[in-house]
Amino acid sequence: MKPIQFLDLCDHVTAVHPVEVHTDKIEHIIEDINCDILYLDPPYTQNQYGTQYHLLETLILDDEPTVSKVTGSRSTKEMRSDWSKIYKAHILFDRVIANTSAKHIFLSYNNDGIMSREYIEAIMKRYGVGGTFECIKIPYKKYENWKSNNKKEHFEYVFAYKRKIFGMCFTNRH
Repeated sequence: MKPIQFLDLCDHVTAVHPVEVHTDKIEHIIEDINCDILYLDPPYTQNQYGTQYHLLETLILDDEPTVSKVTGSRSTKEMRSDWSKIYKAHILFDRVIANTSAKHIFLSYNNDGIMSREYIEAIMKRYGVGGTFECIKIPYKKYENWKSNNKKEHFEYVFAYKRKIFGMCFTNRH
């Protein structure tokens, strides 16, 4: 209930480590982002991040959304991610990996996700330096409620690789 106070970063911090903020979809801006490290944590399933991160969305957008009387969160209709659609997630992943300038790419993904571990590995190896691909498998207990009866094991994968430097620019703009 207290007002949030935003503090400016110290000038000496931003002079040494410039800060850029982007509020667009990664697939729209990846070609314009110059970075050494790219960390991706896209939606894994049809569930939308907007429901979990609705407070951050409101802070970033600096708006006053209408919220659900049931959940208390903002509507996710206008911000539905294409990463949550089976027929688009694979295309977007390839597009982002093909068009990043990052030298090191990390991806956090779940074994319940739309993209398979094998697909992710194939794409990363296609654009990666040989021998640099790694996948760490981290077991975790999935949230369960009284309706849950799924006994499947759950894992969070952390994928990493060093990207090849190509002599030409890939362009997959829409």
